[in-house]
Amino acid sequence: ESAVFVTQSGYIYLYDNPWSHNIEVYDKPGIRVKIPLSKVTRYKHVWIVDFGTGYAGQQIRRKKAPITLRFADSYTVKIPATFRYKLPSARDRLEMIHRDFTTHEKLVDALLIPISRDVMVNTATQYTGEEFFQGGLNQYRMHLENQLQYGIYKTERQQVEMRKRELATFGSTEEVPSKTTSLKVWKTVPVLGPDGEIERLEKKSLVDYGIEVIQVTLGVPVPEPELEQLLADKKRFDRVANEKADELALVMEDQRIHLANIEKETYTEKANID
Repeated sequence: ESAVFVTQSGYIYLYDNPWSHNIEVYDKPGIRVKIPLSKVTRYKHVWIVDFGTGYAGQQIRRKKAPITLRFADSYTVKIPATFRYKLPSARDRLEMIHRDFTTHEKLVDALLIPISRDVMVNTATQYTGEEFFQGGLNQYRMHLENQLQYGIYKTERQQVEMRKRELATFGSTEEVPSKTTSLKVWKTVPVLGPDGEIERLEKKSLVDYGIEVIQVTLGVPVPEPELEQLLADKKRFDRVANEKADELALVMEDQRIHLANIEKETYTEKANID
């Protein structure tokens, strides 16, 4: 076996030196000397974990499908996602990673893939399906990045009352709201500490290993048929409600103008009499 090895840009090499019993770290290109039969482990400095986005870059493990999320109201959605991670440069953090995982493949399979999936699934329980699609998607992504970068939220389950509007159909085309019902759902809510900040779980995470989250990208979510129907009904209801509001505003404006004209005519007649 060769007594040298070549290090390349974009990779981090950890050499287990059998003479010194130390781990030597190399993160720059060059030609290195090693003892024959000794072990050199290569880690990719930046790695992408992909779930069903069709990312064409290098993927070590098998192809992964979009992740299925279940919301607090039991509706589900499938969503593709891409996570981009960067290994630390600090020697002690790299040694910790190497001791705990021993290879890049195990790091990806045992940490990066599971934590990416778990944080997506767990964070989804903080939303209802309607909230997620009505402006919650970007907030959801921000919560993902925050937890991966600074630690997973400590959470508790709370029962929350949700307002649900129901529609009644009169004739074949006109839809008006008939009543509002209350629906109680169990949501996962972050726990706040005495300082008002969200508390984090005390367990090894990306923070301990110094792994940086460079980017989280979410694809187009695909709701289950029942949730898709709910969203379509709400959109139709909002459209009808807006049209009714516009019609009411026009009627009120006409009435205001009509009253103003009556007052003007009354004032004119009174002035002529005087």
